[in-house]
Amino acid sequence: MFWRKKRNVCAYWDCNTAIPEDDFLCPEHYSKWVEGLIDKCPKCGRLKDVMYYLCLDCYVGRKVKKKPYVDLPKPEKIYRIEYTDNWTDSYLEPGRCFIYILEVGDGELYIGHTEDIYSRLAEIREGRKSPGAVKKPRLHYLETAIDENAAELRELELKGLVTANPGQINAMSLEFHHHMQELGFDLD
Repeated sequence: MFWRKKRNVCAYWDCNTAIPEDDFLCPEHYSKWVEGLIDKCPKCGRLKDVMYYLCLDCYVGRKVKKKPYVDLPKPEKIYRIEYTDNWTDSYLEPGRCFIYILEVGDGELYIGHTEDIYSRLAEIREGRKSPGAVKKPRLHYLETAIDENAAELRELELKGLVTANPGQINAMSLEFHHHMQELGFDLD
């Protein structure tokens, strides 16, 4: 029923959990499949979340060594993904803010918030906004807030962390960069 490398593993695209010989998914992914939240990737045939058209490997163009074969029965529930034109540019939603951490010099960090991250980075590169002209500000961390008040509070919290617990800032930065690399972005 399912092609296996050396042992029987879960057919979900990034799960390597060992499973019994007669199963095709680990218990965690099986319960999601029963609920109708998992289906096949049309490109590689591995299983992925229904909210995405392709698995992450196929989406970013990573090579899949061997394509597994899974003959799936129909799940009990089938969910359809809703779509709205507002999702395409949701980062421009009124009131939404970005909180960012930039490396602007020799390890110096600059923390700020903005409603338009693209314009703010351009302003920093051109020297129109503090911390002065920086040819290549390096993005260390980025998150969103629902409004400007929440962004200001989070910015103050991060500024306090820089002096009180710089290790926490480094951990956040490493996790952010790891997620960006998984998505195929190079921030260096």
